[in-house]
Amino acid sequence: EDGAAMAHFMAWLERTVVEEGKAVSEVEIDSKLTGLRAERDGFLEVSFPTIAGVGSNGAIIHYSAQEGSPLLKYLERNT
Repeated sequence: EDGAAMAHFMAWLERTVVEEGKAVSEVEIDSKLTGLRAERDGFLEVSFPTIAGVGSNGAIIHYSAQEGSPLLKYLERNT
């Protein structure tokens, strides 16, 4: 079930960023992935928070994106 949610997420991400050319924040990425997982049968909760780090934020151990943070980054077509 989680693999299906991840496949839907990857399709959404490609469609949104690559095809539509929209930038999405790390917070939006986390929210979308968690939402798709929550729609699947048997979902109870995430076992740990999603680490959605764009660029250099991907190297921060246990990074957790927060709205309004000066660290918040956006995934764009050319990122």
